[in-house]
Amino acid sequence: MTHDALHRLTAIAESSNTIADYSFKGLYLQDRGIGNDNNNRIVKLIFRDQADLDGYDRWGRITWMRNYKVSGGTDIAKFAYDYSYASDRKYQQDLVNTSPHQDEHYTYDTLHRLTSYKRGELNANKDGITGTPSREQTWVLDALGNWDNPSGLAIDSNDDGSAGTPSDARTHYSVNEIHTIDPEEAVGSFEVFHDDAGNLRILPDRTDPTNKADKYVYDYRNRLIHIWHTTQYNVSDPENSAWGDDPVVRYFYDGLNRRVKKDLNSGTDVIYLYDGWRCIEEREDDAGTWEARRQYVYGGTYIDEPLILDKDTDGDGVCTDAGGSSRFFYCQQANFNVVALAESDGDVVEKIKYDPYGEYAFIADGSTGNTLLFQGQRWNNESKLYCFKLRELSPQLGRFMQRDPAGYVNGMNTYQFAGGRPVDSLDPYGLVSARLQEIVEQIGLMGQQAQYINMPGCKGKAVRDALGNIGGAANMMIFEEFLKTLGKATWAIAKKMPGVGQYFTAAEIGYALANAWGGSNYSKAEFVSQAVSLTLDILLEHWDASWIQEQVKKQLEKAYDKAYDAAKARHIEVEVYKTTFGQSSCTTTVQATWDPTTNGYTWVAVDRKCTEDECGQNGPPVENGKGALYEYNLDVTARVSLAGKFLQTPAIKVYKATCCCK
Repeated sequence: MTHDALHRLTAIAESSNTIADYSFKGLYLQDRGIGNDNNNRIVKLIFRDQADLDGYDRWGRITWMRNYKVSGGTDIAKFAYDYSYASDRKYQQDLVNTSPHQDEHYTYDTLHRLTSYKRGELNANKDGITGTPSREQTWVLDALGNWDNPSGLAIDSNDDGSAGTPSDARTHYSVNEIHTIDPEEAVGSFEVFHDDAGNLRILPDRTDPTNKADKYVYDYRNRLIHIWHTTQYNVSDPENSAWGDDPVVRYFYDGLNRRVKKDLNSGTDVIYLYDGWRCIEEREDDAGTWEARRQYVYGGTYIDEPLILDKDTDGDGVCTDAGGSSRFFYCQQANFNVVALAESDGDVVEKIKYDPYGEYAFIADGSTGNTLLFQGQRWNNESKLYCFKLRELSPQLGRFMQRDPAGYVNGMNTYQFAGGRPVDSLDPYGLVSARLQEIVEQIGLMGQQAQYINMPGCKGKAVRDALGNIGGAANMMIFEEFLKTLGKATWAIAKKMPGVGQYFTAAEIGYALANAWGGSNYSKAEFVSQAVSLTLDILLEHWDASWIQEQVKKQLEKAYDKAYDAAKARHIEVEVYKTTFGQSSCTTTVQATWDPTTNGYTWVAVDRKCTEDECGQNGPPVENGKGALYEYNLDVTARVSLAGKFLQTPAIKVYKATCCCK
């Protein structure tokens, strides 16, 4: 792999052949090419139209993207998007599949949660679908985001105006577990069971809930390990139904929580090999020998960005041999749903469309055997679940099967997927979704932005690497501390205004926001998004914007410091990172370790390579013949999106370190 001066991936090589490359404009990806060898790009993804305009709006949101075959320029997948002032995605326009049209239009409630979507042809104003939608879904949500409607349908699906699946009436317990479900609202309500840890345990089959059901078994880490199915469901005594002698599937995991094996009762067993969290090879049992059947290449812009699938077709365990294998290239849309696969010559062999919560259907089925689908996550046909790494997502239920391992990071409903915004939010690990990140859309750049820092002198790469890991470690803490601090700030600002009575609503919301994450009133946590937007809108509309921005900037700095301290208090450590400091030919390899005794980082030089003269030319005078001493302060600036407006934070000092070049 090669990177540019800002440490962004620019090329991926297979042996000596470059098979993928990236180009950027500013901070944003503009082009991605995938191919078989050097200078032979088969499929390209671009974020600019024919007039060479950016495929992003001024807020950094994707508005246009195109996947196409390089030879001949045939479009494979091309989409246009637009957003509301609150960054709700209003529509996805499919500019390729027009017979029939596959455009999608979305509507939301006042908390910016998706309440309906329609598929068909967008009207001229792009504010609805023309005629009868080919697919339509509506949701009734309770205050915590459950699909809950005890007197009617909680999820209503229609195909070409006729009843579709799923269309359920549901109720929930106070802890957000599903209590009852009436599949298709046709045969009555059936109870759904959970285990003591909150994992979904027994679910009646929607096709025949009187006689069929599935039972899910989990290990001590709440990882799904067995699924059982029965056709003799005992409604009055579910646990003692005739579940059979063997489960439908057994799943196995390694110590890092990665699924490493799938043992099917009927079918071919599979083992998974990983690079980090990315599965790079699947092997199948062939008469007692584990043979490679599929191999994957991933991109550099997102963890679930598959680029290439190499598939063994002749059963010899080799996925890249001529005549005995097939190569496919992935094409995605804005939230990394795989929407098409192209063959090695760029011709499309498979096209897929999705409902907002991941149910999929083929527009064209090429029988590629690909299982990386919704948001690039793995679909398991035997379970009808997506494996989001740390837990399972049911597209028909529209929720996770297990509670969030991170607790209440995303709000009080630990089963909810993407905060009710599945069409423009991501949750790569089944852990932390982008729902609350939308409030502070760019705050993650405090960690991620490390890759864009291009510091002079010997600190550059070390700073990028170390800060990137610090930012990642703090990611779980930052929302709570940030929101709590910002809530108090907006409340305090509102109180300082003349005629404070007219700002009572803003002050009250700001105070509620502070309490919501402070622990005294968790019930208001669901209103965090609306509270921040409304508060900042009112303040910026009726008061001096520059003064308010200055106050918010100060609070942002405090918020990040608190989040950083919270991360350290939770023992999330930057353990050991070996990097190379470089300035011309003067380099020093160091390692950075967290020192709990000093509550800071210790930088220790482990390998020095430079001459005294070279060091002397780049720094202070040589001290005792030991080389120059360099000291750098790291300042990070982040852009924060609040109420549709960007605020620029001041430089935030993260830490100071020294390194001696010799």
